[in-house]
Amino acid sequence: MKLGYVVLATLLLSTQVSADNDDAVAGDAPVKAVRASVRTAPLQQQMISESVAVYGQVMPSSRLVTVLSEPRAGQVIAMNVVVGQHVRKGQTLLTFANAPETDQSWRQASIAVDSAQSERSRLAQLLAQHLATAGQLAAADKTLADAKAQLEAQQQLGAGRHLSPLKTPSDGWVSAVNVAAGTRVTAGTQLLELSPDAATHTTFAVEVEDSQRIQIGMPVKIVSLVGADRSVSGRVERIAVAVTASTQQVGIGVTMPVGVFMSGERVKGILTLQRQLSWVVPRLAVLRDDMGACLYQVKNGHAVRIAVRTGIENAENIAVDGPFLPGAPVVIVGNYELTPGMAVRVQAPVDSGAL
Repeated sequence: MKLGYVVLATLLLSTQVSADNDDAVAGDAPVKAVRASVRTAPLQQQMISESVAVYGQVMPSSRLVTVLSEPRAGQVIAMNVVVGQHVRKGQTLLTFANAPETDQSWRQASIAVDSAQSERSRLAQLLAQHLATAGQLAAADKTLADAKAQLEAQQQLGAGRHLSPLKTPSDGWVSAVNVAAGTRVTAGTQLLELSPDAATHTTFAVEVEDSQRIQIGMPVKIVSLVGADRSVSGRVERIAVAVTASTQQVGIGVTMPVGVFMSGERVKGILTLQRQLSWVVPRLAVLRDDMGACLYQVKNGHAVRIAVRTGIENAENIAVDGPFLPGAPVVIVGNYELTPGMAVRVQAPVDSGAL
């Protein structure tokens, strides 16, 4: 009986020792460290710009648009051009016919001159015969002069011809046609608008919040929407003080050199709102968590979290400021997997010129 107890105790002790040895072996096995694969770039200072893209249309300056009209009442007999058509100096734009009352006024003025001329000749003969006075001849001279002035005024208005062509005073293109063939108009009615070939003005539409940061004289890069190889630099000339009701945007006028864009062409404008020297990293390098914005630098093979304040940003980069580790690269790929102190394996770093 005692022998059985001894055997059982021996077996239990042997089992415990075996378990302890197994635990010891398991404890002695090396634990594989967690290591994240990242890509880095050097932290560097450089100029960074904050820009806003706007869209608009190239137009000649309103100061250069010529409004064509007729100084007398009449009717448009024929219209020879359409909006957008290029015209040469001296080209006929339309044919205009005088109103009946215009022709009547010219006939009356012409008759008045003939009558005054006859009366003056008659009095000159009577004066030679001592049958009229010098005062009467002087009065006849004044009447004749007044009649000639009235007829000349009618001729300057074009009343001497029933049909007359309206011709362009210079090369350009027709930017507006306000009448059609058969239209009867009063004196001074605006018939057409002629714009010069050289477009020197662009109107852009910007958001209200952006317009408050734009200033007169601010540079603008203007790029064609058809081909990016065509671009020119301009400057802000005018900022509207009211919002356009239909778009809820603010219009700005930009002047530019001639010869690059055609009038009426749609373009893109890039305005630089501010520019400054800052620590700059790619936008993907900055993370945001419960404690705010941060980035990771790598020191001695481990990730170090750096709290940062962000500043100007554009499509690729962002300005940051914080207690950076001098000379330590910034993690730009794989940073979302990191925790402070995590071991990292750095892939081939990105060239600083790529930032």
